[in-house]
Amino acid sequence: MVSGPHLVAHVVSGEATFDIAHPNEDGSEWHTSNGWRVWPYWNMSLGALMHDSADAELIRTVDDVPSIPDGWMEHLADEARKYAAAKPSPKEPKLDILKLMGIRPSHPSVSGTIKRRI
Repeated sequence: MVSGPHLVAHVVSGEATFDIAHPNEDGSEWHTSNGWRVWPYWNMSLGALMHDSADAELIRTVDDVPSIPDGWMEHLADEARKYAAAKPSPKEPKLDILKLMGIRPSHPSVSGTIKRRI
């Protein structure tokens, strides 16, 4: 069973990223100390990194960490999926502020939509 804090390598925006993460009780989910869920493709217990142990193969440099496996789950992909699921469908009617306020355009060139600039 995996427990305690680990140094993990995971993918963020297509790049390998290192974080400190904790697994849940059965080791099926990993979360960083600030609560983000991550999908590590490599991990090592902080205890193993800080103490020499005859039964632990220590990796001392980031060059020894394997490269990102093809098709590996990206850290932000899950967050983007949650955002897209919560976003309203484009087929839903949009809020018409002028109609709600009972205002009708006084000139034919004035449309009922207000474009926002960001």
